[in-house]
Amino acid sequence: MNSRARAKPDGSYSFEITVPDTVTGSHYIWVEDTSTQFNWVSSVITVRARDVAAISQIAFETEVEPGTPVEIEVNVKNLGDITESFDVTCYYDSDEIGTMRVENLAPGDSTIVTFTWDTTSVPVNKYLIKAWADSGEEIDETDEENNWCKMQVPVFVIPELPLGTIMALISMLTALVLFSKKTYDQTIGNQ
Repeated sequence: MNSRARAKPDGSYSFEITVPDTVTGSHYIWVEDTSTQFNWVSSVITVRARDVAAISQIAFETEVEPGTPVEIEVNVKNLGDITESFDVTCYYDSDEIGTMRVENLAPGDSTIVTFTWDTTSVPVNKYLIKAWADSGEEIDETDEENNWCKMQVPVFVIPELPLGTIMALISMLTALVLFSKKTYDQTIGNQ
């Protein structure tokens, strides 16, 4: 800890104490006035941890055609000692899906933040879904590394197939299965 004290004209003192993020809990401090003998003040200060985290997320669809909305739930938790309010932002790859505000999350509590991803103009591809708690960087936290989480299963935006193409594929697969069965039956019959 670093500290600095200043004497005021009225004889009182003001104190500034800098405490590292990792030093939490209650601490006994004392300040001595070296200009006089036995003139000192003591007190207990409490340093509280501030830490929010993106714990997990889930997308309820992992294969969609362009234009299909995807609902994504992000679980965020307050791991600190102080009630916190903060933004949560959700992304597909590096593109933002949206930002939602979490208000007054008590220490130890978690909440689900729900995003709806509009895939209307999203190109056909595989996408990783990520979430960032405290995306506005409002909180000076003891652990900034736990603010990000990434979904383990990607979401695939797949091409839309016209009904005619689907029917043609079914017809081709049916013919292939029937041909394979006929060939197999004939091979067995010849032995």
